[in-house]
Amino acid sequence: MTYWWESTRDAVHLVRQVFPRARIVVGGLYPTLAPEHVAERLGADVVFVGELSAASELPADLSLYEKPPTYSIITTSRGCPWECHYCSARALNGGSNKMRAREPEDVLAEIEFKHREYGIRRFGFYEDNALVLRGHLHRILDLIIERDLKLTLYAPEGFETRLLTEDVVRAMKAAGFEKIHLPFEALKWDTNLGWNRRHASTASFERALDATIAAGFRPRT
Repeated sequence: MTYWWESTRDAVHLVRQVFPRARIVVGGLYPTLAPEHVAERLGADVVFVGELSAASELPADLSLYEKPPTYSIITTSRGCPWECHYCSARALNGGSNKMRAREPEDVLAEIEFKHREYGIRRFGFYEDNALVLRGHLHRILDLIIERDLKLTLYAPEGFETRLLTEDVVRAMKAAGFEKIHLPFEALKWDTNLGWNRRHASTASFERALDATIAAGFRPRT
């Protein structure tokens, strides 16, 4: 990510020392959003802008770690229909707001493999908008529940409150979510309009909060 660019620079310099003849390619979020900065500051041979579609749905190869991590990041869908002015999702998805999703069974296969092979029980959902494809995440949660996987799930980027129904939140709790992050960007409607967030409101936030409480989550400030 852009605010971690120094660590990427350090990694490039380390690779250059260890493999002086290697061709170093840098890609991802930061190079896609700030390619000129990457070219000037990192010293890589190639700056790859955009998405490498052939790799988008491939799971991370955890066998490369000497000691595998205790958690794993999961991405089940890409894209968002909204165009909030402060968000880079559209730019990172080729300028399109088209939604794409993995098959729920494919997601479960990745979770079960990492759980079985590496003992990972903690999975983080990192999505542009996890609930906008109605029923998609719910199906994944249902599969986790059906297979009785004892997992700890989290989604630090939060969920669109307009789409958080009590049924969905109950499925989240049963599948292993210990907390639900509710995004609250602004109190004033004019501020939301200024950010092009016409789909967000205090009313939807309040309904989502009521749903999480009804599902058994304890509210915190």
